[in-house]
Amino acid sequence: KVYREIRELIKSNQKLQKYFTAEGIGSENPNVMEIVAFDPKTGARLGSCRFITRGSNSPARGDTISVTYFDEAQILTGKIYDSVAPASLTNEGGQEFFVGTASTVEEAAGFGKKGAISSAGTFFMDLRNNVKSGRKKDACWLEWGVDKLHEKDDLDAIYDSNPSIGLKMAAGKSVSLRKLLNFNGSVESFNTEHLGYWPSQSKERAIDITRWDDLT
Repeated sequence: KVYREIRELIKSNQKLQKYFTAEGIGSENPNVMEIVAFDPKTGARLGSCRFITRGSNSPARGDTISVTYFDEAQILTGKIYDSVAPASLTNEGGQEFFVGTASTVEEAAGFGKKGAISSAGTFFMDLRNNVKSGRKKDACWLEWGVDKLHEKDDLDAIYDSNPSIGLKMAAGKSVSLRKLLNFNGSVESFNTEHLGYWPSQSKERAIDITRWDDLT
């Protein structure tokens, strides 16, 4: 979807069109979709944005990638990550971004068990715990969410956990809120999916929460 939106944006913007050839904005196949930019004066390739399907036989193998985005990281497995990571690691300044929601109760069920890294959801949870505990020092973790369960009609928790309400989530705040408030799943599922609640949350904090509240 993002690939198609970017492609249509390029096709509708004359200033952008000079940097892309017809091939550069229409290259797609079942495994990879790519947008390629060219220097309008020399025709030299400037770079590309490639959208790759998940799978162990990743088209990323053998490539060198500057920036890698893993969307829906809550369902990322170690096997899939291992198939893409070498392409980023070969670039000295390579960066990786993991974007997703908290792992669901079902996805996180194998957390802590031997071999759990191969289960959906546990890779993202391991990454989160390693960054927040300081074991992984070359990464930064940003999240919006709650550290305890809230009822589905808790508007403060909904707004605090969803900064995109009225922007990305829907055209109007009322539409976004209505979708959230009409959620038919369990309270815990609602908190995980929409409030960023992690089922296996660590109670350890760098700063005591009571002290933090007093200061803010």
